This record gives sequence, structure tokens and C-alpha cells, in this order.
Amino acid sequence: MIKKSLTLLHKYIGLVCGVVLSITLLTGALLVYEQPLTRFFNQERYYHKNSDTTSNDFHSVINQLNASLEDHTLTGLTWYNAPDRTWSANVADSRDLFFFIPQTGEVVEQFSYGDSFFYQIMALHRWLLSSEIGRPIVGTCTILFSFLLICGFIVWLPLRKKQVKNRLTFDSSRGKKRKLLDAHAIVGLYFVPFLLLMSVTGPTWSFPWYRSALTQLLGGTPTTGKPQAKGKKEAVKPTLQLTSTEWSNLFDAIKKVSPDFISATVALDQPQTNTIEVKVLPQNGISHKIRDTYKIDIETGNVTDIKLWKDGSRNDKLRSWFFAIHSGSFGGEVTQFIYFIVCLIASSLPITGYIIWYQRRQQARIRHKR
Repeated sequence: MIKKSLTLLHKYIGLVCGVVLSITLLTGALLVYEQPLTRFFNQERYYHKNSDTTSNDFHSVINQLNASLEDHTLTGLTWYNAPDRTWSANVADSRDLFFFIPQTGEVVEQFSYGDSFFYQIMALHRWLLSSEIGRPIVGTCTILFSFLLICGFIVWLPLRKKQVKNRLTFDSSRGKKRKLLDAHAIVGLYFVPFLLLMSVTGPTWSFPWYRSALTQLLGGTPTTGKPQAKGKKEAVKPTLQLTSTEWSNLFDAIKKVSPDFISATVALDQPQTNTIEVKVLPQNGISHKIRDTYKIDIETGNVTDIKLWKDGSRNDKLRSWFFAIHSGSFGGEVTQFIYFIVCLIASSLPITGYIIWYQRRQQARIRHKR
């Protein structure tokens, strides 16, 4: 009786949410490799050939960058611990990134993420290209996906131990309909752990209440969504103007305290003091969103305060883990590859489910006519 009820629940959740789940899984597979694919297909944006040329005159480089930016005001800078990488600059009143050669300050490309291919994939994955309508739909379907997986697993459980082997292996000698059912059940079974991790963490981006509840369940404190102020424009903050020595002190300080860092970002619209805050992406983090924060005295180059991610609040660490678990980045290239394969193949599960449902519906009609 219980299995029959769970079978019906599994079926109807699949029928209602199948299309959305197939879209989110397929787009999720692409998003797993967003960064390496973006860099691979845009070599001229992320890499340059001037790595043999070095310059310590940071002030002249920044002056050249400011000249290249024309009427834009430099508000932030991201630099990389790799000689062949371009650096990126943020400017006031724009979300575009300006990629430039660090040795010369020459801008090679003005990049808008909102116009990129992967932004459309992300928007389709998270809110079906319409944030107001799609976000709650994707969030609801993802929550229901967890129930669908659990129901499917319970329905699959054999009554006898002897049946376990048969239900874990694919028998090619069976008929087409049985092969299709096996493909749906066996693939779903092997992928259940990974799909559950994705489905449990996914709604944290759709519903603040869900994120707060999951955070609290895992030992954090309740969180609230940040309301967006409507009709109010933030006042333009004055930007810091660093000298050549201060830029040099900044770069040298980060290299000293974190010699193996991947990238470091500094915002120039900080309070006008001698101390400046730099956010650093360390090696071997659980995701590219992990940041350690250093406060540096730009006059002396001394680090006055260090806030490592591992020493942060439980809420901050949980938020980072939600992304790492959802995206598969927590285990490096191995888990990313597993997530890619899982999402790619699992995107077919709703399709095979629809086919199985249609075939059974047709069989029921034939029996009814007889």
C-alpha cells in the first residue's frame, strides 16, 4: 500500500516537474565547466603574450589603464598570480569588466557577463529566463525533486535479497519496454546520492526561507533575504588614488602572506584611510567563491588584519558549502567531472519517465477496449 502510494507520488511529481528538471539538469551540466570553457574559447580575453616583459612601475601602468578607460572611473582591480593572465578592472556606473595587460595597462576587451552565453545558461538554469516567474517554479520543482528521488528509491527497494543483483544490473536480453524501465531505474538509482545533494542545496538560491531553514538545521543562525531598495541610487563613493609605491606595497604584501594565491581583488571605493582591504582566492579552496580577507597598510605594506575563510562564521561557511556541494567543486576536478556526467545523463530521466508513462497509458487503453 505504501509503495503504491509512493509510486503514484513519484509518477505525478515527474509528470509535473519533468520538463523543468530536465532543463535545469542539462544546463547544470554546462555550468559545471563554465569557467574553463569560457577561458578556452576566449583566450585573447584571459591570456596575453607579454609574459616575458615585466614592469614595476605600477603607477604608470594604472595611468595607462585610466587613459584606456577614457571617461570611466577605476573602482576595483583583480590581479592573478600567473604571468600570462590578463587582469581585470571594475569601473563606476557599470558592471562590465575591462581586461587589460598588466605590464602595459592596455585594455584588450570590455566584457559584459549579462551578454554572454553562460549568463543565458545560468538564467535558464536558475529562473527559466524570467526571474519573477521562473525562480519560484525552479525552486519548487527542485524541492519536489528531492521527494521524487526518495520515492523512487523506496519503490525500487526489492522485497528479497536475491532480487538486488537483478535490479542493479542492466539485462540486454529483455524486451524494449523492460530495457527502458531498467535504464530509467538503474541510472536513477546510481545517481541518487549526487542528485539529492544538488536538489537539497539548489532551492537556497530561490527561497530565502528555505536557505534560512537549511542553515538553521545545520547549526547556523536564521538568515533573512536582503531587501533591494527601489528608486534609490547609491551615492558615488570617492575612489582611492594609490601611488606607485602603494601599489607595489599592496602587491608585495599579498604575495608575501599568500604566495600561492590564485587571484586577489581590491575595491578602490573604500574609506579614505591608509588601510585597504583585499580579498584573496587561495589555492585548494572548495570553490572559486572562497575568499580570505587581508587588511594592508598601503604606506608600509604591513598586514594589519587577517580573516581567513576557514575561521569565518558558520553561516558564511555554510553558504560557501551550499555552492560547493551544489556545483560539485568541493572535490576538485574529480567531483566536477562526476557532476557533469550525472547532470548530463540524468537530464534524460524525465524523458524516459514520460515515455514509460505514455507506454503504460497506451497499454491501459488497449486493455480497457478489450
